[in-house]
This record gives sequence, C-alpha cells and structure tokens, in this order.
Amino acid sequence: MSARPLASIVLVTWGESAVTERCLESLRATLGPELERGTFEIVVADNASPDDTLEMLARWAPLVRVVALPENRNFSGGCNAGAEAANGEVIVFLNNDTVVAPDTLVPLVEQALEPGVGAAGLRLVYPDGALQHGPIAMVGDAGGVAPYHLFHHQDGELAAARATYDVDVVTGACLAVRADVFREVGGFDEGYRNGFEDVDLCLRVRVAGHGIVYRGDLAFVHDEGLTRGATNGEDANTERFLATWGEMLDADAAMAARAWDGDLVFRRPDRDLPPSPLVVHGVPSAWGPAGAESRALLHAFEAGGHPAVAFEPRLRWVRPRVQGAVADALDRGLRRALPQEAIVVDVPDGPAMAAQTKAPTWMRVPRTSPVDTDALLLPAVPPAAGGPWAPPAILAPATPGGGGRGVLVALPAHDLQRTDALLAALADAPVPITLVASVRGRGLEARVAAALPGAELLGPFGDEQHWIALAATHDVAVCLDPDDPFERAALGAAAAGATPIVADADGPAGAVLGELVAVAGPETLAATLPVVLGAASGRRAALGRCVRTRCAPEVVGREILEILAAHVGAQAA
Repeated sequence: MSARPLASIVLVTWGESAVTERCLESLRATLGPELERGTFEIVVADNASPDDTLEMLARWAPLVRVVALPENRNFSGGCNAGAEAANGEVIVFLNNDTVVAPDTLVPLVEQALEPGVGAAGLRLVYPDGALQHGPIAMVGDAGGVAPYHLFHHQDGELAAARATYDVDVVTGACLAVRADVFREVGGFDEGYRNGFEDVDLCLRVRVAGHGIVYRGDLAFVHDEGLTRGATNGEDANTERFLATWGEMLDADAAMAARAWDGDLVFRRPDRDLPPSPLVVHGVPSAWGPAGAESRALLHAFEAGGHPAVAFEPRLRWVRPRVQGAVADALDRGLRRALPQEAIVVDVPDGPAMAAQTKAPTWMRVPRTSPVDTDALLLPAVPPAAGGPWAPPAILAPATPGGGGRGVLVALPAHDLQRTDALLAALADAPVPITLVASVRGRGLEARVAAALPGAELLGPFGDEQHWIALAATHDVAVCLDPDDPFERAALGAAAAGATPIVADADGPAGAVLGELVAVAGPETLAATLPVVLGAASGRRAALGRCVRTRCAPEVVGREILEILAAHVGAQAA
C-alpha cells in the first residue's frame, strides 16, 4: 500500500443508488490496479440518502470509504465533507452520474500535479454522444457576463472541444484539484445550492495564482442532472455569484479569437425579415464542419435564387469570424422568420443530432448516410447506387493563384497524435512548409517548433476564404484531417490552384476533382509529396476550373433546389 494515495476520488450521493453503483463499477473497471495498490482511493459522501444507497455502499467496503452525513449538505457541503476525509495529493470531485472511461483519470490527475497548475477538468459527453462539457468561458456584453459551456450539445467529437487549453473554469462534474490548493482557497462555498459552486471554486483557484487546464483529449459520459438535487433557484445562485464576482468578470473574447478565430455571441438576432419556405437546420452559426457546410448552403441557396431561413435549436456561443457574402447570407438567414410549412435541409452536427432528424427532412451528409435515419439523403459524394447528389459549395476565386510557396498543411492541432504523425512525415519535405492549425491549444507552438523548426504556423481561420487565399500562393495542400468530412479545405485549396492531398479518393474532393486529387496518408506522405510537387504547376488551371464548374455556389444552389423540387413534385403526384 502507498503511504499516501496519489488521488482521492470524491463522490457525493443523494438517492439513486443504482446510478452511483454504475459509476463505482466504471471506476473499478478502469482503475482496478490503482485501487488495489492504494494509488487511488474512493470516498463517498452521502447526503442522508432517502433510499438504499448506504446499504449498497456497505457492499463496496473496503474499496469504498463512506462518510455518512446526518443531513443533506448539497453538492458543495458533500464535497467538502468528502475532501476532509480524503488523503490524496489530488482530490477528484466526480459526479456519481458519470461513467468513467479507461485512461482518463490518471492523466487528469497528472495534469493537476503539473507545476503551476492547481486544477484540471476534461471533456464530458451525454450518453447520445453530444457534448455536455467542453471549455467553459465567460460570455456576455455590457449587460452582464456569465459562464457558459461553449459548445454545449454540439458533436461530442467536435475538434474545438478535443484540444487542451488553459482556462479559468472547468465543471465540477469531474474536477481534479490539488489537495493543498483546495484547502488553501477554503473549499467549496456552501452558500451555493447545486449551482455555480464549481465556477466559484475555480475562480478562487485562479485568483490564488494557480492555473486550470481543460483536457479535451480525455472524455467520458456524464448523464447531466440525473441525480441533481434541488437548487436555490437560478436567481439565488446567480445573485450570490454576481455579488462575489460580477465586477471582476470580463468576456473571454481573447480566448475565442486566439483558439478558434471566433467571436462570443450573447444574443440571437431578431427575425425581422420575411419568411422563406426553405430552411437550413442544424448549427449554421457554429464552429465546426457542420456549421461551415450550413453557411455554404445558405449562400448557395441565395445565389441560386431562393434565400433560406437559418434555424438552430440553441444559441451557439462561438461564431467563427466569417466575412463577405457567406457572412451576409448567414445574417439574413438568421433574421428570416420561420415559415408555417417548410422544406428542410438538415446538416447534422454529429450522430446525436442526426438521430433527431425526422422525415421528410433532407439530410446533408458527406457521403451516403453513416447514420440510421429515415431522412432523405442529399450526399456530397455520388451514392454508390446512383441517385441525386450535390458537391459542397465553394466560393472560389475568379482565377487560380500562381503558387510558388511550397506546401500548405491543414494541421489537425486538436488531435495531438495525428499532429505528431503529420509533423514527422513533413520533417524532410524539400520545400517550405506553412501550417494552418485547426485550433490553438496549449503548447502547440512549442510542439511545432520542436518537430519542424523552419515551418510557419498560422491560424486557426474561422473564415475559409483566408485558407483559400493562402492556397493560391502555395503549390500543394495537405488535407488529411478526418474531422473535415466535407473536405472543404481540399476543395478550397483546389479552387485556388493548389493540388490537394487527401486520405481517401472516394470523398467529396475525389468526387469533384477525380484524378486531379492526390491520395496519401501520414505513413506515405513523405514519398508522395515530391511526386505531387513535381506535377503541381501543370494542374493549377484545371483544378480551379473544375471547382468553379462543379462547386460554384449558384450551381450547387440550383442543383439542390432542382432535387428538392423534383421530390416535392413526385410526392404531390
């Protein structure tokens, strides 16, 4: 047995014994050896549960140590009681409605012990795969600032949520805090009743001079609210929080700009324009591939003569910095009133949203449907059995650029394993390298400098027109990010004259460009790159012409409208 555990996992319970036991089973399955060695311990603070929770916990002895409280002290009080009984160097406060995945808590604890760091959190997803907790940031305007989960209910695998960032706040649903720091700041404020206590604690940790790290590369399931007890009411918790912190809070605009080239949006625009019977549903204003494709469709429909309504069920806090015609189409789409009856084109942001789609909606997917749905499909790649399809709409320059600057790389900086593989493959490239990061996460600059000291690191770019303009000055564009399923980066690079290298010839870029696209993976990139570079200059005009012919917004808009009209006509007949 260890003289002192490395970490103590503290759970707070109030009823729902089966939910708690599910969490304990996941801890035993993922931390079995550490629990047996005493490297980790589990402490459960029970808030006078009205069911058989204490009897259930007794069956877990001696693996679980129980602090049975005589009354319900709520989340903050239960956490404080559990922390008093904890012996670890790090205390991991963990909601009992979580299901812990392998290889998550150990690196999280190690992160909290990094010099200069006082606490750490990770990515949490709902059981359906949607994002419950990504980075938390302060969002607001002159009327007030408050903390929000930035990418709440978007795809749980969203690139922006999978990176690692220095932040001010992470959720208390899984919060690893150095024990000495927790005691230094006085623990949780028990004046909060199941709301804002985690935000308050994190801010006190930051004010005390300790860093907080969000680890988006680590994730597991959280059934948010499954065992949540009563609250003071949002007003009481909010009033307490704002009375303590209100005058010190600023919106995290700088973080949004640096990490994602985005702006924080606090309110929806008014729907002050006439309605349209055509609706683009999904996440039109959001960061990520579904958002980019939705905006492109809005622009394409306008260019094709039928402006559409933009509809998203929830306000999206981070809006990419998009300009020009695409931004104007988005603004008008968000301002158009909803119609009584509509033809809907849905761009699902991951499987969770796709599962909610109902016929007769048309679903926009990168290729034939990867999801189980009754929706009609509008793929961006020709279906194997034929049928209607339309490529992604790309706002291309009138003529390709001249190139000459070497290789442009869409760097999947949200995925460090893929990033390292790609940097290693580019180490011996015979020409200059320009990297455009998908996100700016923690330590990216140092990582790139160590692997490719001569490369130029740019981005991220919220507006794909910046990428296209860069591609016009480069010869080859390496686009191997699997989180770009519509391959908009590859098609945008081709529009500007750069030969794209993709991982799969059967994707949207291959469907549009045919033999003009090059195919490689990180393991074959080093050998493929010189060959592609040798042929790149002779392909520029053909690449640009191909994208302008097949992917011009007005062309794509008309094609999709014709497909929709034919379907509606067939139904009427």
